[in-house]
Amino acid sequence: MSEHASHDLGSQDALRCADGVVAQFLAQLDQGRICLHSAGTICGLTFDPRNDGAWRRLYGLKKRSNSKKLLFLVHCVEKAMAYWQPLPAGWEEVLRRLWPAHISVVWQSDLHAMREFPEHVCAWTSMGFRVPYYESGSWFEEVLRKFPYPLPTTSVNVGGTQHLVLEEEMKSFAQKHNIYCPPGLFSGKQEAHEINEPSAVVRILESKRYKVLRSGCYSRGEIDALLALEQTS
Repeated sequence: MSEHASHDLGSQDALRCADGVVAQFLAQLDQGRICLHSAGTICGLTFDPRNDGAWRRLYGLKKRSNSKKLLFLVHCVEKAMAYWQPLPAGWEEVLRRLWPAHISVVWQSDLHAMREFPEHVCAWTSMGFRVPYYESGSWFEEVLRKFPYPLPTTSVNVGGTQHLVLEEEMKSFAQKHNIYCPPGLFSGKQEAHEINEPSAVVRILESKRYKVLRSGCYSRGEIDALLALEQTS
């Protein structure tokens, strides 16, 4: 067998393996499981946002106030805009230039969110979204493409404690709380978590203004430079 043919077979095996991981992850979501996922920064926890039981389990194990909102991950700007009211002037251009990035953006919820999500989600007057940055070929990016709804994300910890970043700590947490840990989550360059801080979170105020709710892995100056609102017309 030639070296080229061997490489092709290896690539096909890798694709089949990734497809299997994606299918299994989607199946776990469908069964109401809480799942560990990669997020481009620190690992997070996610679940099917339409599943009230999964929402209650996650909020219970994290000892999280029911009024505390979750951020959501999407694979493209259009997906976020489907759940938001029309953006102020200039912001769509900003997000198309910015994402994917380690910055989550909060804006007012649209009626579409109220139609699709349970009361505990649609009662929120605003929702925060992020298109996370992954190395090319990430299996979780494919999950975001195939799952029909935005996926919620939150840190791996109990409320009031430091978020977990070490592999063994997260695996232990997952085992203790019956959380699905996908195979290969901690292996390979595309899932290497070199950034051990959460994403930044900003709230849109109006066309040229925003409020930093959490700086996360960026400084305020870096956030200002990444959003670069002065570049919009």
